[in-house]
Amino acid sequence: MITNASSAGTSHFVGLSMPLTSIVHDWVKHLLGATAVRAAFGVLTWSDLVVAIGVLFCVLVVHALVAVAMRHTKRKGAVTVASWPSFHLVVEALGKPIYVLIWLFGIYVSIMTLLLSVHNGVTSVSV
Repeated sequence: MITNASSAGTSHFVGLSMPLTSIVHDWVKHLLGATAVRAAFGVLTWSDLVVAIGVLFCVLVVHALVAVAMRHTKRKGAVTVASWPSFHLVVEALGKPIYVLIWLFGIYVSIMTLLLSVHNGVTSVSV
């Protein structure tokens, strides 16, 4: 487990992500068979890469949902919120920073999943 002063919240994240990661690894091993445990790049297996790509796909879906919600809010914001006429401007100003945060978190989770699988020995390379 990763332990240092700057990763106080990381241990909670690791505790939540490792069971989910191992479930997805098992699912990928069931689908791909022996290919799932073969080395793709160095010590990373194909199942590790599928998990990381799956996380990035989930981030893409979240990004699309937030974009639809913000577009809907911007359209209705000017009409329904008469008490705060600049509401649509606030939503528009928050748009890009929210998208950046979504992608940064997704990339972090994807990379952390790969690093944790290598660090904890979840991967077993058999060529």
